[in-house]
Amino acid sequence: MTTNQRLKLKAKGKELVRRDYLTWLIVGIFLIVDGFRTTLEARDSYNSGDITGSFSTSTTSNNIGIATITVLIGGAMIGLLVLAITAIIRYSITVSLKQLAIEGLKGKQVSRMDTLVYGFKESLGRNVLSLFLTDLYTVLWTFLLIIPGIIKGYSYSAVPYILVKDKTISATDAISLSQRVMDGHKWEYFVLQFTFIGWYILTMIPLVGLWVYPYTEATYTSYFNDLLEVYYPSDSGSSYSATDIDDQDDDEDSFSIYSDF
Repeated sequence: MTTNQRLKLKAKGKELVRRDYLTWLIVGIFLIVDGFRTTLEARDSYNSGDITGSFSTSTTSNNIGIATITVLIGGAMIGLLVLAITAIIRYSITVSLKQLAIEGLKGKQVSRMDTLVYGFKESLGRNVLSLFLTDLYTVLWTFLLIIPGIIKGYSYSAVPYILVKDKTISATDAISLSQRVMDGHKWEYFVLQFTFIGWYILTMIPLVGLWVYPYTEATYTSYFNDLLEVYYPSDSGSSYSATDIDDQDDDEDSFSIYSDF
């Protein structure tokens, strides 16, 4: 991607936000809330240096020990259940917001409320499994080395958009296709994100994020929409399969106008 192409893409993002700010605010507000939550969690984790004394170390009787173990096991099970429910909601909202973003990109007039529950109504199991696997694979790669984990994270970055564009693709095929799509584009996507570094710094100022996140999400949606155009031509209603992915080997240089190598 040349500098001129990048500038045009970002200009398109700005125009999309100006044309329908409310839609893109909804798309971006999740990032604002999620970022705020992550900051609070990091602060709380940092401040909770002394967590000793949370549990009694008394072993005056076997009954107390059994009761403590029972409480711990029960608490762990409840914690896992809450974590699972939270993940399902998070993944479903992610797909819903990508659906809203794609519709906003097309300039279609859609019910925002209906679109926001899209991820819950349309292929819920597939959506959750796909995004769970991308997170799991990224974490496993990160266990090897930090850099491979980051690279794999970029490889899987197209998955939510693929899930929106293809209602029949399986979780594993969506991940495979994302890796195919991002082959040769991970660096340019990183550079595109890096060009927003100044804006991201400004989000520390109250209310600035209300413009920055809609703007960045509109730009990223345009980017991935162009990357996926070769697989899902606009309004064609086509779907992609594992066989199609394997047959794409000869077309690696034609992914989009942004292809560098």
